[in-house]
Amino acid sequence: MSRNKIFSNINIWATCFTIILFVIFFPSTTSAATINLFSDKTNLSIGDEFNVDMKIDSGETAINAGQATLKFDPNIVNVTEIHKENSVFNFWLSEPSFDNTSGQVGFIGGSSSGLSGKSLEVLKVKFKVKTTGTISLTLTDSAVTANDGAGTNVLSAVSGIELKSLLKSEINVIKPTIINKTPSTASSASAKPIVSVPLYPNSSNWYNVSSNFLATWNLSNDVVGVSTALNKIPNFDPSVSEGLFDNKSYPPLDDGVWYLHVRFRNNIGWGQTNHYRIAIDTVPPTPFKVETSGDGLPTNKTTQVLSYQSNDQTSGVLAYLISIDGQTPTETDKNSFTTGILIPGIHKVKIVAQDKAGNKTENITKLEILPIQAPVINSVTKDLFVGEGGLSTNGTSLPGITIIADLKDSKNQTVYQTKTNSDNSGVWSVLFDQPLKSGMYYVQIVAQDDKGSLSMPINSDNVKVHERPVFSVGNFDVTYKLFSGLLVILMFSLFVYGMFMRRKRDKAIFQAEREIDLELTSVEQIIVEMVEINKEKSQDWEAQARSNFNLTTIGEHIKSKKIAILDAIENIR
Repeated sequence: MSRNKIFSNINIWATCFTIILFVIFFPSTTSAATINLFSDKTNLSIGDEFNVDMKIDSGETAINAGQATLKFDPNIVNVTEIHKENSVFNFWLSEPSFDNTSGQVGFIGGSSSGLSGKSLEVLKVKFKVKTTGTISLTLTDSAVTANDGAGTNVLSAVSGIELKSLLKSEINVIKPTIINKTPSTASSASAKPIVSVPLYPNSSNWYNVSSNFLATWNLSNDVVGVSTALNKIPNFDPSVSEGLFDNKSYPPLDDGVWYLHVRFRNNIGWGQTNHYRIAIDTVPPTPFKVETSGDGLPTNKTTQVLSYQSNDQTSGVLAYLISIDGQTPTETDKNSFTTGILIPGIHKVKIVAQDKAGNKTENITKLEILPIQAPVINSVTKDLFVGEGGLSTNGTSLPGITIIADLKDSKNQTVYQTKTNSDNSGVWSVLFDQPLKSGMYYVQIVAQDDKGSLSMPINSDNVKVHERPVFSVGNFDVTYKLFSGLLVILMFSLFVYGMFMRRKRDKAIFQAEREIDLELTSVEQIIVEMVEINKEKSQDWEAQARSNFNLTTIGEHIKSKKIAILDAIENIR
């Protein structure tokens, strides 16, 4: 048995095991996946047969398994056949089966690939009507698992259907609502209808939705009849009037290119037909294998060539989306892809084949890149000054090999990169002479041989880049910025202190002026009063005159000194 066959079987059994675990434990989560039922008929009577399609809308999630139980009333309808030929599931843990006694259809299915689409076919169940009544078809015990390796349940809702079984005489065929009006007279045939189909708005596109849909058109005043047909003939011209109406409903369509033909008639006759194209493809591209230039085995080749081939019989494969380690996918229409340089380790590669309708099939594989011998860092400059450069590191490695050195900052972002070669003895050295900003750095070294193979990266000790000190106090460095800051703080402190002392001095001077003025004014007033008293009491005119002269002289002297003292205090300001 080939290795690829073995790996394929392993993948299938791994998926089976995941489904079994899911069925047992039913992990609960919420997502956008739904399971829906669609019937190809709405008007039923006893003996009629009708088909019910069970389809999954996976939303934006790739799925790989599902299960459900379809329940019905066996007294009203019975299952006659189950068709799984067009199912997206390619293996079954529980084969699709039905029981007309208990009234149920059940299955557990899976796919070896991840699939996504809006109308993924699971089963087609054919029923036969036994009697009249309400035909209620519901879904229970349902689950859809994501292609995430964990069996995550991504089912958010299920949608059943309800039909009516009536007597032949009671069946009213659903027809468009007829419009009654008096048409105008035209001089030429009616114009080609402008048709609108909301579910399929662009007639040139492919769609992956199959559901009931409505078609509408506008009627001009001269139209007296409308003729429609829905088939796969591109240029079919219907010619039987169905009456006057401006919309019509249609059941779900099978995959393929359909044409809705709409034609107007007036008093002149039939006009041109609008052949509205509806292209439907609900089947994802076929599962595919991914082959690598390393044959899927661990290798030290850092660049890998991936080869893959999927097919889509209906709309065709539009593109492949290739994502490595969860990065933004690269889109290509080629069947091979060359990766960029992959660092040593295990890499997850997801390749998605997308058809023109938007259905997707994905394959997830892993690439293991082996490293060559890692280099050794012997020393690195651990202390540098801002803006001066001179960061050097050296070490040993395999001889004659390329050394890739990245200088990285504290956010692990590469600031500078350089390359050098080790000598015949395996010795190498690297110099980063660019000026650096303040902060912490480290050097990451990777070795690369002449075939492009890489080693695991190794990191140096941290490198501190800081300001050159103006002076040092013991083990404490005072840098220019720190010194400037301290000087500014000191000058500001002195300014504040000076303002404080000046206010304190001004206050003291003001108080001294006030006290001296008050005291000397009081003395001056006392002397004046003594002169007046002395004039009244003294009998010796000559002695009185001499006493008054002396008191007056003292008073004038005190007054002049008061002015001089106050002026001197004022000058101190």
